[in-house]
Amino acid sequence: MAGSLTLYSAASLLLVLLLIYLSVKFKERFYGYFLKLVSKVSKKFAERLGYIFEMLIQGFTTLKGTRSYILTFITTVIMILIYAITSYFGFFMLHMESISNVTFCNGLDCDEH
Repeated sequence: MAGSLTLYSAASLLLVLLLIYLSVKFKERFYGYFLKLVSKVSKKFAERLGYIFEMLIQGFTTLKGTRSYILTFITTVIMILIYAITSYFGFFMLHMESISNVTFCNGLDCDEH
């Protein structure tokens, strides 16, 4: 069960990364096609999604060069670690160690198997 969940998660992540890559590389064509497809379901949802999509594309197009991507990656990792540390300390503040073993992995919300 956990293996198939990991496979689905990896496939979903790859699909999202592919959508982001296509949206930055082929902005106008991909954006128009995507919104036309979504507007068949709901025009209001397509407008909202279009705004979010445009902001996402604009954010990725501001990254110029390898240095920008590396800095973005490093700051993302730092933010995730800060989140994990605060969650880890939060578990101790709530005395969760008396109920179960508390590890740093709990702060990251990962499975310890």
